[in-house]
Amino acid sequence: MLIVHIADITMFYAPASGGVRTYLDAKHRRLGIKPSIRHSLLIPGAHLGEQDGVYTVPAPRPALRQRLSFSRSPRPLAKCPAGSAARSD
Repeated sequence: MLIVHIADITMFYAPASGGVRTYLDAKHRRLGIKPSIRHSLLIPGAHLGEQDGVYTVPAPRPALRQRLSFSRSPRPLAKCPAGSAARSD
């Protein structure tokens, strides 16, 4: 029998998260009853592990508010010579 393996990978999965976790948990349960489909989730966690097809990988927490600085750009777009950008025409 041919078994299809579907893997979902996300950084937006946490115990208190909303739609992404809910959707992926429901999908994992639904596909778990199908004998011809193997479903795996790869999500961030505190440590490396696996339980029932859910793999956790240590990952840094993304900063919700990160200051962006454009002053470090070595060559701002306004100073680029004319014609140096690729053209599609």
